[in-house]
Amino acid sequence: YVMDSSGNNLRNLTNHPAYDGQPSWSPDGRQIAFVSERDLNYEVYVTDVDGNNLRRLTNHLGEDESPSWSLDGRQIAFVSERNGRFNIYVMDSSGNNLRKLTNHPAYDGPPNWSPGGQRIAFQSLRDGNFNIYVMDADGDNLRRLTDHRAYDGLPSWSPDGRQIAFVSERDLNYEVYVTDVDGNNLRNLTNHPVSDFQPDWFNSAGYLVTPAVNLMTIWGQIKRNSN
Repeated sequence: YVMDSSGNNLRNLTNHPAYDGQPSWSPDGRQIAFVSERDLNYEVYVTDVDGNNLRRLTNHLGEDESPSWSLDGRQIAFVSERNGRFNIYVMDSSGNNLRKLTNHPAYDGPPNWSPGGQRIAFQSLRDGNFNIYVMDADGDNLRRLTDHRAYDGLPSWSPDGRQIAFVSERDLNYEVYVTDVDGNNLRNLTNHPVSDFQPDWFNSAGYLVTPAVNLMTIWGQIKRNSN
C-alpha cells in the first residue's frame, strides 16, 4: 500500500493473494522494489508507483528478500539464500549483473546503503551474536562496527553518512541507538519498556522515526517529497 505522509489517500499498489512486502522506494520516487511469493518463492520485483510495469528481477529457488536501492538508483542490494546461506548480493536495477558481496555460513543482511553509495551496512550473525558490520559496496574492507553479546541489528545511515542508527537489545529491551561510523560515541536514543524497532532518518532534519507505543508498523518507509 501507499499513502500520503498524513495517513490519507491510502491506495493498494499490489493486489495478489500471495505475500507482497518489504517495499523499497527508488531514489527518484518512480519505482518500488518489493518481495513477493506470487510465483511460489520469495523473489524481488519492481513496479512503477502507479502499480503498472511489474517486473520480476530475481528468479531462483533460494529465498530472495530485503531489497535496497543504491542512491544513484542503478543497483539493488538484497539478501539471498540461493547457496543455502543468507548472504548479500547486488544486481543492476534491471536485474542483470548479479554479484555476491558476502560469503559466510551465518546470516548476513538486510543491507543498507551509505548516502554516497560507497559502503553498505548490515547485521550479521557471523561471530555468534548479531552485530553491525560495514563493508565497501564491492564487498571489500569488511569491518565490525558493534561488538556486544546482545542483538544489534537493522542499521540505518544518517543522511550525512557520519552516523548509523540501529536497534539493540543490550539493555534487555529493544531500543534505538546511534553510533558514529567509526564505532565511537554510542548513544541510546529511546528508553521505554515497549520495544522500539526499524529506525529511519528524516532527510531534512535530525530526527528518527520508529513505531509508536501500541502500534505496529510492518516494514514502513518514509519517502521524501521531491517537491
